[in-house]
Amino acid sequence: MVGKRSNNRRVYPEANHQPCHKAKLRKQWALERQAEYDKLTLQQKLDRLPPEPLCKKQRTRLLALLAKPAKVVPEPVVAQEKAAEAAPTKEEKKTRKYMKGQ
Repeated sequence: MVGKRSNNRRVYPEANHQPCHKAKLRKQWALERQAEYDKLTLQQKLDRLPPEPLCKKQRTRLLALLAKPAKVVPEPVVAQEKAAEAAPTKEEKKTRKYMKGQ
């Protein structure tokens, strides 16, 4: 005769179960490490990588980013200039307003 299987792995909320807080700590440590890594320049990131046979993809990605030239003129400035040129004057707005009724 086989006895009833006990389910003693289940965690009941009212059973004074103390959750493990290591997961929160690990996530916090990882976020701190990532913040420090993001502050580094591309060359410093390359210098931190292990020797040649390891990290091929990361190394090629960083080298490709170093090879790209930096953008000289940011796009939002150009878009603002175009918007300023296309903006109608007050007189044009008045004529449009009065021409609508006709």
